[in-house]
Amino acid sequence: MIKLDPKWMDTPESLFQLSLETNSRRLRERFLALALIASGRSVKQVAAQVGRRRQTVAEWAEKYNALGVDGLKPEFKSKAVALLSDAEFEVLGQALYQSPQRFGLSSDKWRSFDVACFVKEKFNKEIHPETARRYIHRLGKK
Repeated sequence: MIKLDPKWMDTPESLFQLSLETNSRRLRERFLALALIASGRSVKQVAAQVGRRRQTVAEWAEKYNALGVDGLKPEFKSKAVALLSDAEFEVLGQALYQSPQRFGLSSDKWRSFDVACFVKEKFNKEIHPETARRYIHRLGKK
């Protein structure tokens, strides 16, 4: 049975409180799992309760034991890279204040698909329509 290292001085209550206070859904899940382990449940029981594999929950406990709360922070494989440069984003912003028909598109208002097509045509870059939707929103067009 995996136990949490007492050197971090966290109790089931303090870990549960951390799960309530964090804005990160991933950290919330990890704090809750550790709170359950700290309260005496097995990794297998906790994994079943939180809907994760036993190995995943065991890894969280091992990382916590090695690094404390910092060991629970999600590790991302790569950093997000801006798809458009600042200058390209500025050009897109200016285009959104004009009719898409002016740029050879058939729609009378900008849709995600239209923005993705514009970016492909103008900058030779492919973006997903969901990314295009976020660009529209960020540029104040709804």
